[in-house]
Amino acid sequence: MIYNLLEPISITAIFIISFLPVRIFMFALLCSFAVDIALKLVSKRDREKLFNKYSKNIPVILLFGLWIVNGLSLYFSLNLKASALLFGFFTCVVALFILVLDRLHNDESATLKYIKAYTFIAFALTLFGYFQAYLYGTSGKIIGALWNVPNNIPRIGALFWDINHYGAFLAALLPISSVLVLTERKRSSKITYFLISLSLLAGVLLTNSRSAWIMLFVSFVIFMLALLYRKFGKKGILLLFILLAVLSATVAIAYSQKNGSFRFYVKQYFHYRVDSFDSHVLLLRGTFEIFQKHPILGGGYGGFFEHFSKTEVGPEFFGRDPAAFTTRVPAHTIWGEVLSGSGIFGTGFFILFVGLIIGTLIYAANTSKDKNTFLMSSAMYSVLIGWLVAGIFYSYNSEFFWLVWALFFCYGTASAKLDQTYNEVIKYFFYSKSFSKIIILAIGAMLIFWSLGANHLIPWDEAIYAEIAKNMVTSGEYISQFWVKNVSWYEKPPLYMWIEAFFMTVFGFTSFAVRMPSAIFWFLTLLIVYKLSVKLFNRTVAFISVLSLMTTIHFLYYSRIGMLDVTATFFVTLAVYLYHLAKDRGKVLYFLGIGAAIGLAVMTKGVVGLLPFPLIFMFEVFSKKRFKMSNYFLILVSFAMVALPWHIEMYRRFGPQFLNNYIGYHVVDRATSAIEDKGNPVWWYLIVMKVSLRIWFITLLGAIPFAIIQLKKKDIRALPFLIWFIFVLGLFSLAKSKLVWYIIPLYPAAAILNGYFLDWVINKVLGYFPESSRTVLKFLSLYVLVLFSLTYLIINKDLVYTSDLTGSQARLMQMKEAMNHKITGPDSKVYLDRVELPLALFYLNSPFGIVDFSPKRADRVPHVSKDQTLVLLTKKGRYSNQVAGYLYPPTVVAEDGDWILWYLPPRNSMKSL
Repeated sequence: MIYNLLEPISITAIFIISFLPVRIFMFALLCSFAVDIALKLVSKRDREKLFNKYSKNIPVILLFGLWIVNGLSLYFSLNLKASALLFGFFTCVVALFILVLDRLHNDESATLKYIKAYTFIAFALTLFGYFQAYLYGTSGKIIGALWNVPNNIPRIGALFWDINHYGAFLAALLPISSVLVLTERKRSSKITYFLISLSLLAGVLLTNSRSAWIMLFVSFVIFMLALLYRKFGKKGILLLFILLAVLSATVAIAYSQKNGSFRFYVKQYFHYRVDSFDSHVLLLRGTFEIFQKHPILGGGYGGFFEHFSKTEVGPEFFGRDPAAFTTRVPAHTIWGEVLSGSGIFGTGFFILFVGLIIGTLIYAANTSKDKNTFLMSSAMYSVLIGWLVAGIFYSYNSEFFWLVWALFFCYGTASAKLDQTYNEVIKYFFYSKSFSKIIILAIGAMLIFWSLGANHLIPWDEAIYAEIAKNMVTSGEYISQFWVKNVSWYEKPPLYMWIEAFFMTVFGFTSFAVRMPSAIFWFLTLLIVYKLSVKLFNRTVAFISVLSLMTTIHFLYYSRIGMLDVTATFFVTLAVYLYHLAKDRGKVLYFLGIGAAIGLAVMTKGVVGLLPFPLIFMFEVFSKKRFKMSNYFLILVSFAMVALPWHIEMYRRFGPQFLNNYIGYHVVDRATSAIEDKGNPVWWYLIVMKVSLRIWFITLLGAIPFAIIQLKKKDIRALPFLIWFIFVLGLFSLAKSKLVWYIIPLYPAAAILNGYFLDWVINKVLGYFPESSRTVLKFLSLYVLVLFSLTYLIINKDLVYTSDLTGSQARLMQMKEAMNHKITGPDSKVYLDRVELPLALFYLNSPFGIVDFSPKRADRVPHVSKDQTLVLLTKKGRYSNQVAGYLYPPTVVAEDGDWILWYLPPRNSMKSL
């Protein structure tokens, strides 16, 4: 056929230099492919062969599905011409990918030859890059892609049109050439590939590409992880993390020296600019905004720019980079491009497609007994994972990107001798004990740590706890707590504040340090729920349970705030998990652990931490195998050892005053009366759960009756979670004072009930399908569930990832601290107009006063002596050029959002004027 003649050209020659008409060759490949398909469709026999060939070919189906979604998305594009052109390019990519799969599917040696040829092409490009650098250095002439940045090292891009693409191209092949040094038999070949590796590394250095270095670093870490795990098992993973921690700390310390040479050279090398990173973040935020408006099929493949121009972050981005007004700015991110361009359907197909490629290489590496195959496959999937990570900050939607992925995929397929269904790969991961945990950890890390410390503190509780922890660090007093100076605070125990104080010593007095404990215990709660569900049910129930819990609105929201409830919930959940371990194994350590976990829960949130005691009592009532009295004694002893010392010491220091406030007001009064306007009806928490659980509330309505029906069928596995859920809901519903976060401890139980129910539903539906296909269908059903729940969360992300409500006030207060000497001196007092007291205490170290300011009323203008400056922080609506008692207008220091920092000079000085 026609494309047989073009095949060698397409894979070796047309990508050498970008000024060749590569797109013409790509279009020629598409035409030849289309002609070949059309000729086969004419014949019935060939048509049947074609259908049998591609109908079971999973990668082709996924790629074709992505192609269809991209095509349908064009309907929503605001620039049909640009979208159509990009879709035409992607159509050529589909043809190229299928062409490579057809020719190299089962031929490992031929695939490796093409990959080796590609490394030589990369080597040739680096030689040209050296010539570029030499020519520019000696004559100042620029040929090819060379970015001359004034006062910085020039960036070398050889013959690529984009230097970052060139850097990624070299970074993709550098690990391959390095592995070839180890796997080649001939000494001359080893030397050749060693020299090529050095040249590729030097080429990456000359690109100054941050995304290429991200790609290389991630690839190196993943590859080393694979090697160490194969050699030492889990100990190898621990060793790698220790080495990375030491290396990161060393680099961070060196970079923290603002006047150090290391920091200087890093900035110069990477042409470092803070606004460059901020611009990428704005583009990412823009992609999410577009996705929120067009979640199903996106805003049109290739139509990012026009939609981005209409987003809330668009004006801020164009303000940073006015040149973008005259250039169609791309998304600059693989993930943002697909998410905003083709929505959840396109993203779903894309993840499955790249996941199948990476999964195939992992399968080939881990199942092969051949050392060379392991090394090469590991290097390949490490590169691809690195590419996807670097793709957060850059898009690589070009020919070389797709060709490298196709060649690597063919190598994995051929070396593992897989058929076109790839059932072995899917089953390998589906039945893996660690795969689901890795997915959970990855999704969890993304949800919890995304912009964790970006927002400033919120009043009251978070800011109060933060101020207490701050005072612990500054005063050294860790037993008695206070957030207002010299006023002891008895409301809660200090465990969370102790942990906050530790993180403050590491990260400073920041929002990140305040929220880090809650985020970590959220993560740990997910792991405990997973382990508990696996123990009593299976991994599918565990996976769904954790997915439900991590996408529960309030549970996720309060895990990203420095409050006590998620941390207390962790210890409650841990106690329940240890109870079931003790039930099975009867080890003393587990009984001691139960008591310690309850003690830590009490040390986090007082009486609420006692929840496991009644739960365990009810578990025991319905249990056939009960603990011995000695076991209860062990639990109580360990509980007392953890929980009592601080309480005893507080009573020793403050006597009945402590108990009256700690127990009397904050427990008894809250339970029996609606104090502080917190009263709500008995059924109020059902409304709260509906808002918090959202889609999971619907499944919970089926999960609870299902669990009760299963009890009648003698399946009592769900009984502990029914007890847990009903008891916590009933207990807090009966209390007079109610707040949204009080019922957070019931969410783990609700999540496990949901997982139990949905696992049954999925299995029931799959029972109607052939047994041979059930594994794949179950995998796909779980995948769809993940996509749906995460999409729903992203669409409603403003409920969790809120705007910075106190940012303007906090930044201006911090600015006032930094500018004290420019205003009146280090002890100058600032008057804050209706700012919450805990916020002021946390962000200000100098004197302040909180007022209800009005510029036209003398009785609401703070009174200062005639020789003092009046400094105010007010909303813009309360700023005025005329202030009662002052003859001259004020001076504005800074504005931020709706707030303004300003001052009035001493009245004595105004009179002298």
